[in-house]
Amino acid sequence: MKFKSLFPKISFPVILIAFLLPFVLVKCGDTTIARLNGIDMVTGTHVGEGEDVEQIQPNLYVLAAFVLAAAGLVLAFLKKKEARIAALAVSILGLLSLIGFYFDVTGQIPGKGKMIIIISLGIGYYIAIIGFLANSLFFGFSLIKKDEQANLDSPIEQEKAKL
Repeated sequence: MKFKSLFPKISFPVILIAFLLPFVLVKCGDTTIARLNGIDMVTGTHVGEGEDVEQIQPNLYVLAAFVLAAAGLVLAFLKKKEARIAALAVSILGLLSLIGFYFDVTGQIPGKGKMIIIISLGIGYYIAIIGFLANSLFFGFSLIKKDEQANLDSPIEQEKAKL
């Protein structure tokens, strides 16, 4: 099996697995307050203990990225050109969704009070964003290459080559 057909069949599951890894770490000084994986960000969760429990709502950016990764996995097994174009769109939208998540999370950092809260993105986030970026580049270049090959195979180009 060629790398070209195998790459998206591996990369989209890797992106989905990345949602099981830490996506967001919330720290106060050196103490980790919360460690949320991508699935926690998709479904929502509770953070804290006792009376200090806080409900974390599902994040629409992460939910969109998760759904797009699942759609990309389905598209990876289809062989038509339209499926490759759709996979390119899914990859770009997934990348943009995770970039939107970055700006959403960094905009929510509380700056008031005496405690310093640090919100950092985890390894799962970075694996997912690199996966979507790699898929965007892969599908973009493969579609450009196929279009160039189709232009070279056209009868007009073959006549020009004979002259």
